[in-house]
Amino acid sequence: MSLHERHRDFVLPGLGLHPVQMGGSGNFDRSVLLSDYTEEVTEAILTNQDKLYCIGECGLDFTPYYIKSPDDKLEQKEILRNQAKLASHLNLPLNVHSRSAGKHVIDTLEEAGARKVLLHAFDAKVSTALKGVELGYYFSIPPSVVRSPQVM
Repeated sequence: MSLHERHRDFVLPGLGLHPVQMGGSGNFDRSVLLSDYTEEVTEAILTNQDKLYCIGECGLDFTPYYIKSPDDKLEQKEILRNQAKLASHLNLPLNVHSRSAGKHVIDTLEEAGARKVLLHAFDAKVSTALKGVELGYYFSIPPSVVRSPQVM
């Protein structure tokens, strides 16, 4: 928030809980857990809501390196649903991370009633993206998509 205070026209803040978190090794090497989504996270968002331009970066990252059990995916989805509902309540857009989870992220956002959504580095099939377009979501597409047989 202090960067925004110094550079109001350039730094536009968002707060949220990313799906990849720092583990005990000091590296970003584990999936977010429900225990990470504390009252302090919500309180920080509520306290700063008048200064925020979005909720996020939040989302789903189902990269096998981070997902150690099926429960990891379920917890990521629950945290995304909670952040989507909070964003709707505050009338703020969501900045959504989606990696190896395109269909899951679109379905979870739709289920949560998310309306103002930017999905960055989206790498799912065109048919999945079209569902997001129908819901009014915006996308940024990573350069790696041209090398991915999954999305061609």
